[in-house]
Amino acid sequence: MTPAALGLTLASAILHAAWNALLKRSRNLDAASVVVFATALLITASLALVWTGPAFPRAAALGWALAAGVGEGGYFIGLVGSLERAPLGWSYTWMRGGALLAAWPLGLLLGERIDALAVVAVVGMLAGLGLLGLGSGEKGGGRALPFVLGAAVSIAGFNACYKLALGAGASPPALFATSMAVGLPIQALHRLLRRGPWTWQIEWGPALGAGLVCTVAFLCYLVALQTSSSAAVLTLRNTSIVFTFLLGWILGERPSRRQVAGAVLVSLGAVLLGWPR
Repeated sequence: MTPAALGLTLASAILHAAWNALLKRSRNLDAASVVVFATALLITASLALVWTGPAFPRAAALGWALAAGVGEGGYFIGLVGSLERAPLGWSYTWMRGGALLAAWPLGLLLGERIDALAVVAVVGMLAGLGLLGLGSGEKGGGRALPFVLGAAVSIAGFNACYKLALGAGASPPALFATSMAVGLPIQALHRLLRRGPWTWQIEWGPALGAGLVCTVAFLCYLVALQTSSSAAVLTLRNTSIVFTFLLGWILGERPSRRQVAGAVLVSLGAVLLGWPR
């Protein structure tokens, strides 16, 4: 991994934790998430117009971009549902750890090899998630689990689609803009069905800030993924679990020692699972 890719990946991890924290501050998470989608779409579509090279040189690249958008829509629905019911640190650790566990069997089906290190990593992550618990410890926290699991599966799916789209030659801004264009109506429709007629009871500052930071985080991630092995990028990006727990602490969350130990185990397992072999 080049120093530039290393810097981009670490920046992506920090910024990804940051935009989740900004979203958590919004009182109307449904509406705020739509603003995040729209902001990301506007910025990346503008960048795609001036980006060098073709946006989608092959039909497969466009197809995977569209598929990634479906995953992004599902992810945002799960993310909002979880953050409404549970703390940021607990939700994010379950989503990232669960996504890696969901992606692992998929890798086996695609012919990736398994070794003792991977088995140790998976066992460690399972133990960590067990320590975190099926509920967040807050009133109503147990109802967040279906949402974090749905988000985890969505994360595993859209990350695979992003990698396949980049492998087919897609440009990062066009890829993310297309994904957002598909995910935006999914989340907007979900919000409309859930809340009824559209209302904009939202703090625009955190929502627009989250959209901007989200866009930069994903572009850093996609550019790094384009120039480096997915294993190396995934390893470093999963440090976002630690950053998110720290931001949750700043926001006033106070996880138990057991939950902190669980988050550490999930983080170490995530790094170990993605470690280049």
